[in-house]
Amino acid sequence: QYAATYSGSNYRDIWEAVDTMCNLFHTPAVTVAAYFDFSYRQDEEDGMREYLEIVKKSKPTKNDMLEFSLLF
Repeated sequence: QYAATYSGSNYRDIWEAVDTMCNLFHTPAVTVAAYFDFSYRQDEEDGMREYLEIVKKSKPTKNDMLEFSLLF
């Protein structure tokens, strides 16, 4: 599963990698919180995932893609 957090340049693949990363983070985060007797803020995770869905559904413009490609 960790290899699935790496993606190519395809927009859909990038979002699948982000979703995989979020899923991989959740289980140990809950376990560590329970071990140290912390409360896990599921509402914060849910809010972050909702925000990512909003960003994912917004279509990237050509300018966004150009700026992204210039980073690498």
